Amino acid sequence: MLNKEALISRSGMQEGPPMPANPPKPTKYKQKSNFSKGFAEKAKEYAAPIAGIGATALSYAALRGRGAKGARKKLTSVIQPEKGAKPGRVRKFIDKMIYGADDIHYTPEGMARPGRAKKIEGTVLHTTSDSPHFVKGDRNVGDITKNRAAKRMESDKATEARYIKKNAPEFAVPSKSLGSAHKGRKGLERLHKKHKNKGYVIKPRDGFGSGVGGGGFVNSSDIEKYLAGKRLPAGKKSKIENIMKNPKGQLLQEDLKIKKGLVTRQSREMRVHAVGGKVIPGASGTRAGNLEDLGRTREAEKYFQKFLDDLPAAEKKKMENVFWAPDIAMTKKGPKIIELNAGDAASGLIDPRYLTKKKGVGELAAGGAAIRKNMAIYRALTGRDHALVAGGKALGAGGAVAYGTSEAGQKKIKKGKKKVKKAYKEYKKEGKLPIPSLPSRQSN
Repeated sequence: MLNKEALISRSGMQEGPPMPANPPKPTKYKQKSNFSKGFAEKAKEYAAPIAGIGATALSYAALRGRGAKGARKKLTSVIQPEKGAKPGRVRKFIDKMIYGADDIHYTPEGMARPGRAKKIEGTVLHTTSDSPHFVKGDRNVGDITKNRAAKRMESDKATEARYIKKNAPEFAVPSKSLGSAHKGRKGLERLHKKHKNKGYVIKPRDGFGSGVGGGGFVNSSDIEKYLAGKRLPAGKKSKIENIMKNPKGQLLQEDLKIKKGLVTRQSREMRVHAVGGKVIPGASGTRAGNLEDLGRTREAEKYFQKFLDDLPAAEKKKMENVFWAPDIAMTKKGPKIIELNAGDAASGLIDPRYLTKKKGVGELAAGGAAIRKNMAIYRALTGRDHALVAGGKALGAGGAVAYGTSEAGQKKIKKGKKKVKKAYKEYKKEGKLPIPSLPSRQSN
């Protein structure tokens, strides 16, 4: 029988290395499937948009306060549609966006009052004195149907002046209601002789318009010219004749010395909005409506907030749901309240449709400012951002996250980090950047 060596010799084969005592088990090579490769590549490719969409959704939900409880978080605005208009779904959606509301309730002009107002959940913002007869909410901002003081102020500037003098005298502008003693030319002459040294304006007690920003009221200079027989614009002349005919419907107010600004006409008078004893941040601006003057806006807001804070406790409670839209003159001696405009939320500077009727550049700018102010009012009344604002912010956040997750964004971030580290090392080396020393771990 041939042994191992003989067999190797006959076959011409060479003896290989000896086998190990415990040979390793053969491993099974696993090749990645085409599906796995494709999925990994696609996941990497879509990571940025998926992250962006997720961040947008989360941001929107957080800004809108989806998880918050309470019906008062819903805001319904009651507005009067244009004469003869019958707003449909599209018009209603647009009005929700531009008036800053979750829902819109229309009360057409001349509409018969129902026997009982419709009850809805949440806060209702009344923009007309008649709207509380049609709809009411859990809270009714601008509803002055049972507030006698606010109702009187809404229709009479003289009552406003008396209210300020009684409740916050330091904010009062010297004012005087005209009477029968000022009737006719002789009455006008006596009035002018008594007040001409300080200067004054005369305005209708129940009228609209501005005597500072708009320049529409008669002032002491106009009276001087009229009495001297000098020529006046037809509009001013007819107003003076109306004053002599009906002095009881007029209010005399000290002519305030206006502080000149960058754009004198627009920023000489500001319009502030407030409710619930608080000025609404972001809802103020110039009386012209189409120009911003942030410095004077903040000054006017601070001034009117002090007025609200100084009101007696009983008045604060009584005026809790009154919507304030005061006109504040920016004088050389500081801000002064010209008119309070207390009542419903009918401030002309927050009505985008009214402001954009003429379609001019100035009107469109004023309309845009009105939308921004409505968004601020929405936030003040609900504690959250309006859908339009939340959507814009959420898209911005989502875009930032998507870019940061993308390949281009990651490269930019890495490049930025390197620059920061390099700069930090240089500053540390040169001793220009103060670096606080870490506390020692050794015990004293």
